[in-house]
Amino acid sequence: MYSSASLIAIVLCVASATHTTSRTEVFSYLSTISSDAQGPLDLKAELNYDTAFHDAPIAVVMHGYTPATLNFERVRPNAQRLRDAGFFAISVAMRGRDGSDGIRDSGGIEIYDIYDAVEAVKAAFPALVDPTNVHITGYSGGGGNVMSALTRFPDYFRVGSSFYGMSDYGYDPVNGWYFNGAGSRTVTLDADIGVPGSSDNVTDKYHARASNLASLNNPYSEIHLFVNDNETICPPINSTSYRANAVANESIPGEFNNISVHIGHRGTYEDFNNNQIDEPDEEQYWPHGDLSADRQYAGEAWYLDRLLSGQIPEPELKDSDELFVAGFVKTRPFECWLGDRQNAAARLLYSVSVTKKTFALEILSISKLVTGGLRIDTADMAGHNVVVRLNDSAVDSFLGGGVYQFDSIGHLDILVFAVDCNHNGVADGLDISEGTSEDCNINDIPDECESDTDRDGAIDDCDEDDDGDGLLDTDDNCPLHENPLQEDDDADQVGNPCDLCLDSLPGAVVDETGCQVPIPSDSDDDGDVDLTDFVGFQGCFNGPNRAPAAACVMAADFDNDGDVDLADFSTFAACFNGVNRSPACVP
Repeated sequence: MYSSASLIAIVLCVASATHTTSRTEVFSYLSTISSDAQGPLDLKAELNYDTAFHDAPIAVVMHGYTPATLNFERVRPNAQRLRDAGFFAISVAMRGRDGSDGIRDSGGIEIYDIYDAVEAVKAAFPALVDPTNVHITGYSGGGGNVMSALTRFPDYFRVGSSFYGMSDYGYDPVNGWYFNGAGSRTVTLDADIGVPGSSDNVTDKYHARASNLASLNNPYSEIHLFVNDNETICPPINSTSYRANAVANESIPGEFNNISVHIGHRGTYEDFNNNQIDEPDEEQYWPHGDLSADRQYAGEAWYLDRLLSGQIPEPELKDSDELFVAGFVKTRPFECWLGDRQNAAARLLYSVSVTKKTFALEILSISKLVTGGLRIDTADMAGHNVVVRLNDSAVDSFLGGGVYQFDSIGHLDILVFAVDCNHNGVADGLDISEGTSEDCNINDIPDECESDTDRDGAIDDCDEDDDGDGLLDTDDNCPLHENPLQEDDDADQVGNPCDLCLDSLPGAVVDETGCQVPIPSDSDDDGDVDLTDFVGFQGCFNGPNRAPAAACVMAADFDNDGDVDLADFSTFAACFNGVNRSPACVP
C-alpha cells in the first residue's frame, strides 16, 4: 500500500520522465552585419524544442515593443505550446534587450537579427529542424517585426502571422504609429529614430521602416494579420494598409491573395472543427497584450496544422519583379542594402537568369546621394566568365560560381552581370545585338561558344553535316563521328563509330548508342524470350494478391501491382518469340 507522499513522488517522477526530451535554453549567436569594439554583436534567443522531434518546422516568436527585460518569459507560454505541437521555437531578443548586444532601433537593422538567429539554429541543430520550413509570429511590436521580416526576406518564411502589429512607425503623418496609437511610446521612437519631420534624415529613416509600402515584395508567404476593430494602440489601418498597398501594386489579379486581414470583434466565431458550436478557442477576438492559449489558437487555427504537415509550400522568388527596399532586402538569389540599412528606401527592378542578372535602382528617399550595395549568388553561372557593367560601362569581370559583392550602386544606376563566354569583356547578349557575334540558333549564346564538331565554322545546331563526312545528318547513321562508308557490322542502323554494342541480335531494337533496349520477360538478358525465360516466369507465378519472392518483383511483376498473375503472363506471352529471335515487344 502506497502512502499519499509516495503516490505524489511517483506522479512527479512520471511527469518528469514524460518531459525529459523538452528543452528550454538561452542561445547565443553572432550578428553577420553589425559589430562593436568586441567584434560581431553577441545576440540572444530563447529556444524551446523537443529532442524527440526531428526535421521540425521552425517557429520564430517575437516579443512586444517596450520592455527591456523579461521578454522571453512573456512569449514563453506560446513558444512552448508551439514546441509541444512539434515546432522548434526561437524567441529572439531584439537589440539591447534580454542580453542582446547593440542599441534598439525600432524595426531598422535589428530585423536582420531574426534571420541570423534562424540561420544559427539551422547550423547548430541540423538534425532537429527542417531548414526549409520557417514560420514567424509576433505581438504588437513583435507583430511589426513580423511585417518587416516578411518584406525584407520575401522568400524566407512559409507563413507570417502578426497580432496587432504596426506597419508604419511614423512615415505617414496621419496614420503612422507615431501619430496614431503610440502614445507615451513616442519618447522611445524619438530616441530610436527621431521626431518625425524634424529633418530629411529622420524622414528617410521612417521611410525605411514603412513595411506597408514594402508589402508588394511578398506575394509568396501565407500572411495573416490579426487585429480587433476597436484596437487603439496599433489600429487596424496598420494591417489594412499593408494589404491594400500590395493589392494596388499587383501585376495580375489575385496576386496578393496570400495576405489575409482578420478584423476581430467580440462574439464573432470561426467554426474550425465544424461542430456548429461557438467555442472559446474559436472567437475571433485578440485583445492587446499577452494572448491566452484560446486567443492564440483562434488565430493560429487558420494555418498551423497545414504548416506543421508541410502543406504550405516554401516561397520561391520570381525571376523578375519590382521590390521596395526598406533599408535592405535579402532573397536567396541576391541581397540589396542602402546606406546603413536603416536610413533610405528605394525601388529595385531585378531580372535574374543563368546568363544575365540585371538590377536597376531608384532611390525614393529625400536624399538621392545615398548609395547601396548588392551581393549576388552566381552559383548558376559556375565555370563561366561573367562581365559586370554599370550603366553600360564594363567595371569588372570574374569567374562565376561564388557570391559577388558590388558596394556602390546609386540613384538610377543599372547594374548588369552577364556571361561572357568568349572572354572579350562584352556580355554575350551585347555581342549578339551589336553583330560582333552570330547566334544562328537564337539561344542568346554566341556561336563561337557552342559545339562545332567538324570545326567548319557552323555550329552543330545549325550544321547539316556535323561530322563533315559528306553525309547529311538526316542520312548519316553516325552524325557526330566520321563514317563516310556507313559501316554498321551488326546492321542495327547505328554506325560502328557510334555503336557501343557491336553484337546486337538481328532486328533487335536498340538505343542511340547501339545497345539493345531492355525487354520485359527476358530474365536472362540474352536478347530473346524463350523457354529458359518461361521456366523462370513459372517459378514466379503465384496468382493475384499474393506477394512474390523479392527476386520476382523486377523479373516478373510487369504491371507493378505486387503480384505475378495472368496480367503479367499476358505481357510475357506477347514477348515470347523463341531462341535468338528479337522479341516484338519493347517498353
